[in-house]
Amino acid sequence: RHKISEMVAKLDGTSVGSREVHTNVGGIGEDILRELNLIDDEYVEEMLSSKIIVVAQRDEYEDHFRLWESLASGALVMTDSMLGLPSSLKHKENIVVYESAEDLEQYLTYYLDPENDKERLKIAKRGWEVVMGQHRSWHRIETIVFGSPLTHVKKPYDDASFLIEEADT
Repeated sequence: RHKISEMVAKLDGTSVGSREVHTNVGGIGEDILRELNLIDDEYVEEMLSSKIIVVAQRDEYEDHFRLWESLASGALVMTDSMLGLPSSLKHKENIVVYESAEDLEQYLTYYLDPENDKERLKIAKRGWEVVMGQHRSWHRIETIVFGSPLTHVKKPYDDASFLIEEADT
């Protein structure tokens, strides 16, 4: 993870095509998350304004919440390889998987090039659709209780109508 963080940090202020690269490495709001178990506004704003989010999983700790949060942000998500990608995630279809720091640097350069914006946005949108259509909080609860998600599966644009109806009564 340290090598990946260093490589991404070195890209800050460089240019790819006509685009200047800005990076933020590390734990935006991490102290607040640890202390208060709350989500920091800065963390959310940074994710929502990012074109690409790089996730570096800890050894033997794969498939953590930051992967899902990153996909939900709408940015293109790049993650290091795992023993097995979580259900429905496919390399270069809805996520980009890198094998090394050099591999990541090549993907970053490629997807930050304005000529590849359409491809980056297409993959990012598909990643968002996967997480919103299959990996919301109620999908987790349904999986625990019923063995699989049941509500609005593969319908990322639908609201949680059962939650809205409950709130109105």
